[in-house]
Amino acid sequence: MFIQDRTQPSGTPFDIQGSNQTNIEGVIYFPGSDLLYQNSTENQAHYTIIVGKTLRLDGGGANLRVKNDYSVLASGAPIKAQVVISE
Repeated sequence: MFIQDRTQPSGTPFDIQGSNQTNIEGVIYFPGSDLLYQNSTENQAHYTIIVGKTLRLDGGGANLRVKNDYSVLASGAPIKAQVVISE
């Protein structure tokens, strides 16, 4: 879905603004960037994979809901290992 430009300086933020109608299905891959979700973002997609340096919710009633229903993919879940969240 979205991938970080390799020439982008590390730490450059990536901002996603949405509403209850947001439908981001796929991977958001920004391993060297801070990800910012603004507003009430209840993602309606079947699945979303988020990779980022940090993830911040901001805005009035910021709420991020990410589903993991991989049944829509022919070979099931693309991630075959455990999810890791670190501080």
